[in-house]
Amino acid sequence: MDIYKSVYEKVMDIVGLPFNIYDAEGKCIVGSSEGTSIPIANFEDFFEYDNFFVINNWIYKSVRMNGKFLCCIAMKGLSPEVQKYIGLIEQMIIGFNKTDTNRLSIFRNIIEGRDINIEKAAEKTEVPVIKDRMVILVKMNSSFEEVREILKQMFPDEASEILIDIDTDKVLLIKSVEENGDSPQKVAMSILDTLIAELYEKVKVAIGGISKSLYDLRKIYKRAETAMVLGEIFEDKNKILDYEQLGLKRLISQIPIEIEKAYLNEIFKNKKDFLEDKELYDTALKFFESNLNISEASRNLYIHRNTLVYRLDKIQRLLGLDLRDFDDAVILKIALMFDEYIKFMEKYALTDT
Repeated sequence: MDIYKSVYEKVMDIVGLPFNIYDAEGKCIVGSSEGTSIPIANFEDFFEYDNFFVINNWIYKSVRMNGKFLCCIAMKGLSPEVQKYIGLIEQMIIGFNKTDTNRLSIFRNIIEGRDINIEKAAEKTEVPVIKDRMVILVKMNSSFEEVREILKQMFPDEASEILIDIDTDKVLLIKSVEENGDSPQKVAMSILDTLIAELYEKVKVAIGGISKSLYDLRKIYKRAETAMVLGEIFEDKNKILDYEQLGLKRLISQIPIEIEKAYLNEIFKNKKDFLEDKELYDTALKFFESNLNISEASRNLYIHRNTLVYRLDKIQRLLGLDLRDFDDAVILKIALMFDEYIKFMEKYALTDT
């Protein structure tokens, strides 16, 4: 839409003659008749023509790029001069679309780590090299096309908001940071609320942070990707995963697997049955989630307080760790996080060890 508005304003400044631009549904999206439709039935048949066609003293011309229909231009009058102006408008629209495609390409090439000359590519596409841009990754379970369309409606400014398909279940948003504008956290919350309200399905949003230039854009994207993966590994219940808020989980992901396995062997020694004991394992996790509060943990586990105390005593006898003591709780908490991380990495063959 912004492309066509830009073309309309430029042409009106130069020519001063009113004209219309129609979308594939025959609706005028920009022009003197904005909001109306082409005054003829079966207009789709005319869109297939590459040449000019006339309806009620208006000359129409379909615009295509690489065989794809972009829009239809209409200007009142039957003179050769009108045809010349329509041809000029057609070339401007194609030129704007090519620039937009190239603009998307530079961002995609950067996040995919391709070897490009950033300065030259940015100059050619008029993309600022130095600019604050927030990077947000959205993952959904299904309805990929619907999600993408909703995000397009939320972020229609193609000059400052870029949407890139990452996989069949992920879309990346690169959005310029405006002075006094929303923070990445507010934008992420807006995305989450809108998608849940529109689609009623599970959505995860990962915040990579703010990129200061095109040169660190890939690094910030990788942070968003890391946040999404860590949320999956540790079954994070938060629907918004902020890389900056995942300190301990990030640290664990950076420790070599060999060291983590050695730590597990040291803690559990010949008592690895604990890791297979679902009741004790879940009790420890829920106790940690309840901030070591016995009353809260017993409620969350739907068991009597005395039952929880019995289980904590059993863990202490088995491992020599009293989870009611903060230091002992930290030792086991880290061990369980190591265990979750190793299982995930080995399940998806992400480690050779």
